[in-house]
Amino acid sequence: MRTLTYAGKDFSEFSCWWDGSQVFEKPAKIAQNYQIPFRNGDLIRSTEAFENVPIRFNCFIKENYEENYSELVNFLNSFDTYQRLETSAEPSIYRMAFLHAVIEPETGQFLKDGQFTIVFDCMPQEWLKSGEEEFSIDMQTNSYAGNPVTYEDVFGDSVVDSLMVEFEPQQDLHGYDYPWAGGAGKNKIDCAMLATVTNKGVTMYSDQYGRVYLDGTATADGSFTLATNFVLPSGSYYLNGLADGAGFDSFYYSMSSGGAIIAYGSNDETQLNGGTYSLYLNFVSGQVFNNTVFAPMIR
Repeated sequence: MRTLTYAGKDFSEFSCWWDGSQVFEKPAKIAQNYQIPFRNGDLIRSTEAFENVPIRFNCFIKENYEENYSELVNFLNSFDTYQRLETSAEPSIYRMAFLHAVIEPETGQFLKDGQFTIVFDCMPQEWLKSGEEEFSIDMQTNSYAGNPVTYEDVFGDSVVDSLMVEFEPQQDLHGYDYPWAGGAGKNKIDCAMLATVTNKGVTMYSDQYGRVYLDGTATADGSFTLATNFVLPSGSYYLNGLADGAGFDSFYYSMSSGGAIIAYGSNDETQLNGGTYSLYLNFVSGQVFNNTVFAPMIR
């Protein structure tokens, strides 16, 4: 015997099962047909959407038919929107379904048992239960996972749309992400939502997560201010987050503190001590940027 679960309730609670005879059809694509005068055949344009799928379950109740049937139908009719539908025939997936009808009831002798058909109107998608499983990433001190992280779900020869997971850091008042240098992780400098600026042919902008982008060809040497007067607590730090190809003949960071300027042509080049700093991104004439990404970090 096969079981059904709808809106978190197992049908076995109503002494109800289904016979397992259902064939799960795949959804039909929605298209628009246009008749062209004096031409054979229609012009078809796909809407890139799919129709709902009606699914019928031939069910039976083994005992106390009248009472269980009434309670089951009342339960199914108590919802006014899609609910989660699961079957024991497909334990790895679930659907979102809405009750369409309960039809063709037939009762056995003395109303002890009976059978009927439940028709659900199901959304065209099928959801994997594995997508609800919790997972963790064990990051060692010198490990780094990209942000965002992209996961691809491959089914047969087709690739389902990627799942992109964006980790938005929790920051303190100075704009850094805990833990501090010396512990695990890197501490991103808060460059979020900087004003879009063009300087010497190069345009700079940033996103809400503090990544900085440069685009264009430099007509002369120039620089952009990324952050000013931020405080590093007492300790030792290194600056990183330069894009590939960094160097004093292309592009590089510089930090100023108390009138002194330190230039960085590569990641983790020079140690910083605690203090108040400003951060700049410098480029040289002729350097070409194509939405080049920088993620200034202190570690």
